[in-house]
Amino acid sequence: SQKKAKAYWDDYYTKIFLGGYADGSTMFSEDFENLDQRDLRLSDYRNNWFIQDDKDGNAIYCNKETNDWADFNFGNNSWRDYSISYRMKFFAGKAGRVETHIRKMQDGDYRVIINNLSGRTNIDIGRSGGSIASGMASTKADEWSEIKLIASGNNILYLVNGKLVASAKDDEVKKGSGMIAVSGNSEVCVDDIVINKVPVSEALELEDKLKNKLLNKIKSSDAFDERYSFNILRQGALSTK
Repeated sequence: SQKKAKAYWDDYYTKIFLGGYADGSTMFSEDFENLDQRDLRLSDYRNNWFIQDDKDGNAIYCNKETNDWADFNFGNNSWRDYSISYRMKFFAGKAGRVETHIRKMQDGDYRVIINNLSGRTNIDIGRSGGSIASGMASTKADEWSEIKLIASGNNILYLVNGKLVASAKDDEVKKGSGMIAVSGNSEVCVDDIVINKVPVSEALELEDKLKNKLLNKIKSSDAFDERYSFNILRQGALSTK
């Protein structure tokens, strides 16, 4: 069928152009450098993002401040067990949310919502909706934070600056692409997006290694005299496309 043929060729070209699927292999990467010599590997359908130089001259990807959500997509619907890693920073005085979506399909996904006001983190997930985990993390405005979201088997892990913030067991959403979205009236920059294949055994090993780093050891941010919130959600069609 056409649907099966499309899935086959999506998988084929992902292997050819974005790396093999061997354990730990890189499936996709984008550092926003040298775009005068190549195409951007992301899809910004509404043209709400632009590339600018950071203070050190490094190219970064930032959203235009509007009243609506700004999002971009990457990957394809055949992706299953993988991680999304990237750097991000909020700008001081710009309240808002950043969502990282993994295994994104039309009818559901896993998403982490970073709220720079409330100080909570929820992990919301796929078709039926609802929060399955929550936590706290230290993130300061105008400073880069390392974000990592893993979906491997039924293991959902969320790390900020190398610390496990929240985790859950759920496999309602089996596969899908990735997306990063920013709420209206916010300014956020991202860089160094890397997608790696993560076998289930590797995800379990990582969770076991980090499980003793409890959330109450993560201090609150002093930016805005408030904390950032992180939510992991099983989500249908709610706040973003």
